[in-house]
Amino acid sequence: MRTTIDINNDLLNEVMALSHVQTKKEAVEISFQSFIKQKRIERLIKRMGSGILSLTQKNLKEARSR
Repeated sequence: MRTTIDINNDLLNEVMALSHVQTKKEAVEISFQSFIKQKRIERLIKRMGSGILSLTQKNLKEARSR
């Protein structure tokens, strides 16, 4: 999918340098992936603290195998 957006060049260049990617597309994709991963971790931590999520040994093994 093609989309035209205005991205701060300094931020884009820093992402490219830190992630060792060659294209702007890769930099944007890795940024999206990182953001999604961070939000999923935050949601998991929040659920663990609320008691909604209870991990069993079996659940933990299944999660690790993914």
